Amino acid sequence: KLNKPQEAIPLFEKALEDENIPPEIWIHLGIAYYQAGEYSKSFACCTKGLSKKDTDHKILAYNAGNSAWALGNYGRAESCYSLALKEDENFAPAYLNRANARLKQDHLKDAKQDYISYLDKDKNSPQKEEIEKLLLLLDEEIIRRENQIPEIVDIDFSGVKNEDMAVEEEKEKVNYEIPDENKKIEKNIEELVSFEIVQAPSLPVEPLEKIEFPAEEKIGRENIA
Repeated sequence: KLNKPQEAIPLFEKALEDENIPPEIWIHLGIAYYQAGEYSKSFACCTKGLSKKDTDHKILAYNAGNSAWALGNYGRAESCYSLALKEDENFAPAYLNRANARLKQDHLKDAKQDYISYLDKDKNSPQKEEIEKLLLLLDEEIIRRENQIPEIVDIDFSGVKNEDMAVEEEKEKVNYEIPDENKKIEKNIEELVSFEIVQAPSLPVEPLEKIEFPAEEKIGRENIA
């Protein structure tokens, strides 16, 4: 979140040594590699994460596609986006990015269908106008090719851009304890982490005289705070 992927990477890599790591780490490490420009490592991380238990296959496959795109491997990117759509057929960003990958490979009819699907899934897309213009160009180009007069449509000319890397959808967070370097963590005061350190709220303090204990249990409770 602070845009310091180079600092995050070794911490995520160290976390992978733990068998009980939260599965989201594969997503976050893949994104950190991508942000650092290490696209091959990002792709490898995302694809390896697909084989791990309880990982989000949709997001990992989609991010693997973006990494493959950054490497210029549009065929592999298309396959990854297709895998993401197999997990969730309503995942709009995967339609757009697969359309771009197909256009880069000169698969115009398939690209056209994906652009249409994308606009159907994301009716408020900020790129709607550019995509609609591109669809008109694609129609013209498809007709030209049917008449054996090819003229390649260039995605870079169209101005349509890929959607960025994705993170896992918000779920119930699991709190992971961060051990104190100087003393054992007390039950009433601890730091909790869910990929970012969060200070636990203070416990409510209530005067003991308001709490009634059986007479035999009052001994030893006077100093509790």
